[in-house]
Amino acid sequence: LQQTQYAIFNDYNAFVEAPHHGDIKASLFANIKIFHRTLRKGRTLEKCQTRSFCQNLLKHFTCLWRFIHYPDVERTNNHGEREIRPAVIYRKQSFGVQSLRGERYTERVLTVSRTCKKQQQSFIAFVSDSVKALWGQGNYPLLIQPS
Repeated sequence: LQQTQYAIFNDYNAFVEAPHHGDIKASLFANIKIFHRTLRKGRTLEKCQTRSFCQNLLKHFTCLWRFIHYPDVERTNNHGEREIRPAVIYRKQSFGVQSLRGERYTERVLTVSRTCKKQQQSFIAFVSDSVKALWGQGNYPLLIQPS
C-alpha cells in the first residue's frame, strides 16, 4: 500500500505540472486501482489490525482522492492536525475533564480562542465583550466575519 501511495503522489505531482499529459493521468488512475485492489485483499485477511485498517480505508475510499478532482483540497490532513494540536496538548496537560458540562465548556473556549487567534482578535476582549453583552451593557461580538 505504501509503495502504491508513493507512486500515486508522484504521479499526482507530475500531473499537476503537466495536466494535459494523458500517460501521467492514466498511470495515476491505474495506481489508484491497484491501491483499491490491495485494500480489498487486505480486507480478506484473518482478524488483525491490517484487516481493520483496510476496511476503514475502503469505507472512505472516494474521500482519499478528493484532492485529485478539487485542487483546493490538500493531499494531507496536516492543516487539520495543526488546528487541533493546541486542544490535544491542553487535554494532555490538564488530564481532561470530569463531566459533560466541563467537556462542552472546554471545547467551546478552545474553539473561540483558536478562532480569535486566526482572525487576529483579542480572546480576552471577545470574552469581556460577551460578558458585558450578557449583562445588557452592549452587543454580542461576532466570531463570524460579515461577508
